Amino acid sequence: MRARRVENFAFLHEKLQRCNHFSFKANPVAVPLCYPYLGAPAGMREELRAQRIYTPSYWPEVATTESMPDFERTVPGSTVFLPCDQRLSRAQLDMMVRSLLDRRT
Repeated sequence: MRARRVENFAFLHEKLQRCNHFSFKANPVAVPLCYPYLGAPAGMREELRAQRIYTPSYWPEVATTESMPDFERTVPGSTVFLPCDQRLSRAQLDMMVRSLLDRRT
């Protein structure tokens, strides 16, 4: 399970890191829950959901908290947390990547 999640995360990172506005270095000992993609086009979460790919939403209250800095307020709405769990095949991951990259162009 661990190895598959790490492999899936690495695949997503390899394909998406150039256009991901969230720059990070993957921790080689961590077991990722998802791949955070900052800068997702509007409606991307819904498009993925239509393909039966469900993405979690984190921190919805941050977007409406007036005391929060501007950048932090935009993160919940402009970040898609792509699943990378062990049940996903390479073909499914590739479909997610293509959907995301096709929407950017």
